[in-house]
Amino acid sequence: MRRGRGRWWHRRCGGGGGRTLLIERSSALGGAATLRNVLGYCGLFTCDGRSKKAVGGVADRALARLSELGGVSRYGVVAGQWTVPLFDPEALKRAMDDLVAQAGAEVVLGAAVIGAQRDDDQVRTVEYVDFGGHHHTATADA
Repeated sequence: MRRGRGRWWHRRCGGGGGRTLLIERSSALGGAATLRNVLGYCGLFTCDGRSKKAVGGVADRALARLSELGGVSRYGVVAGQWTVPLFDPEALKRAMDDLVAQAGAEVVLGAAVIGAQRDDDQVRTVEYVDFGGHHHTATADA
């Protein structure tokens, strides 16, 4: 995650007045951490043994929400080098849902994007399927 990415994400997901539709193929947000019991995020801290924070923004908000939910048990050190926050995957599902809702995004779970139309470099429509059927959505400029 690049420095400043969290501000971009917030601005795009309602903080700047726009609307965001997040289409997720699986049944929960959080990826392998929530669906496959990968119980920690590597890469949030430097891997030189000093445990210096390397990533902030959305990651900070996610860890703070996990802490509020009692979902971060401890920060483990792997191989004497990597600091990895260890968490409860069910708490992470809740934290991800809360963060996306706070950002103002609409979420569709269990869906797959099957097409899109664009004009030059602007996406105009997105086509997706979910258990409710086949859907088209247009951008604000379409």
